[in-house]
Amino acid sequence: PAQVVTAGNNTCLTSSLKTKKDVVDITSEEAQSIILNLAPSVYTNKEEGDRRFGFIAEWVSDSRLVEYAVSDRELFDGEIIKRGEPIAFDYMRFTAVITKFAQDLYGDVRALVARVAGLEERLNAQQQKIEELENRIRTLEIQQ
Repeated sequence: PAQVVTAGNNTCLTSSLKTKKDVVDITSEEAQSIILNLAPSVYTNKEEGDRRFGFIAEWVSDSRLVEYAVSDRELFDGEIIKRGEPIAFDYMRFTAVITKFAQDLYGDVRALVARVAGLEERLNAQQQKIEELENRIRTLEIQQ
């Protein structure tokens, strides 16, 4: 379970390196796989009755993004979530995954922008050559 702390007026999960070990970066492949295997959904919240965007905990294949019930729990409508069953999608942990994915996309976009700029430069140079050749052809046609 996550360790919740109070820092000033905020309640948050611990993120200090002092609370962690065996720290490694999320790989690009791992972030991409997690993101592409999620099923973003629109649903009606049973308790409030409003339409919401989100994820269904039972549909998330990576258990690191799911919170599980620590005891049997009766919901407001009488339905039971049993101990060990998925109860929530962990949006805070998901932040790290989506951050890695966004960083990778940003790098890809920068590379594509640079590539497009290079292609535009080549295209402009070719267009200039075409115009020069068309002018030479016109000059030759006039001389005949």
